[in-house]
Amino acid sequence: MPIFGDVSRFAVEFEIDRDYGGVWMFGRFFYWCGGQRVGNDESTSLRDVLIQLEQMEWATGRRSSARFGEMPAHEMFRLISGSRWGPGDNISDLELA
Repeated sequence: MPIFGDVSRFAVEFEIDRDYGGVWMFGRFFYWCGGQRVGNDESTSLRDVLIQLEQMEWATGRRSSARFGEMPAHEMFRLISGSRWGPGDNISDLELA
């Protein structure tokens, strides 16, 4: 599967299904964060993934969080990584504004 970015930092990986469903573009999509692959092998609509990625790009610089605004980067990474890979704070408890 093609990978774009640096898997040791951040990258995306995707593959379109042989029977891709026309405009739905079914396939698999993964993020790579700090050398860890995030996602699963279930087929999904890559069209919908693209829409979400565009929303993420649009929101860059338009989000704020009092909790994260004062938090050192390494602590933020520990919190998010720990919630995904355990042990750590529960990501659902984050107070995002």
